[in-house]
Amino acid sequence: MHHSPKAALRRLFILAAFALLAAAPLRAEEGTPPMIIDCGIGSKMVMVRMTLAQVPAGETMVGSPDGKGEKDERPAQQVRFEQPFYMGIYEVTQAQYEAVMGKNPSVFASPDFPVERVSWYDAVEFCKKLSARTGERIRLPTEAEWEYACRAGSLTPYFFGSDESKLGEYAWTSANNNNRVSPVGVKKPNAWGLYDMHGNVWEWCQSLYKPYPYRADDGRENLDAPGPRVLRGGGWFQVPGGARSAFRAWGKPSAAQMYHGFRVVLIPWPAPAK
Repeated sequence: MHHSPKAALRRLFILAAFALLAAAPLRAEEGTPPMIIDCGIGSKMVMVRMTLAQVPAGETMVGSPDGKGEKDERPAQQVRFEQPFYMGIYEVTQAQYEAVMGKNPSVFASPDFPVERVSWYDAVEFCKKLSARTGERIRLPTEAEWEYACRAGSLTPYFFGSDESKLGEYAWTSANNNNRVSPVGVKKPNAWGLYDMHGNVWEWCQSLYKPYPYRADDGRENLDAPGPRVLRGGGWFQVPGGARSAFRAWGKPSAAQMYHGFRVVLIPWPAPAK
């Protein structure tokens, strides 16, 4: 196979960018406390809360280098986030969803399991209601935000490295799924304190599914646009390779399967001008 000089240069640039970013992995700011917000009164008449970890400002490569991963994961692109944001440390649980929405659509019912059988529309409505309740800016992550947060400074296939045999320490997949979803937060987190970024339930993202490359902020303002929406992270039934950081899937926004869940991001309000 022959490559044009332009394609060869682009390949070298992307590989060099992966190497450069890998040499200086990002770290969350020391001493940054998590954010805790109130979702509402749960079924046992106690306040249900959600914990969100800070995702620091920085940059990473999103996607897979040439010759790696699936075709729709290429070309890899460098993205930068100028401001930190917060992300739920867990997939939204059934207790949290019920406290906000007043119902629980899940097949595998348990308060500390991730909510499932939710559509993209359901997830967006949850974010809107929780934003109105808390006064915070809460929404689904864009696809780039999700992968950036999942990688947590890594550039390997999984946030913990390349050795797939270790995936069971971090994820629920077809290799260990108990034929159902599992409680959130049982497996090891990534470097930024986020659990179940690999496996358990597929997570809806705000972004439309479309070919790479595109801007890191694509997906923030297109709630009314028609088309399939991105799903990330793999699910409890998924083969391990489908849980990779760069792996992309999609679904109709109306689809609500027993492996569809989500987590949220919170965008801090700008600091008051001095």
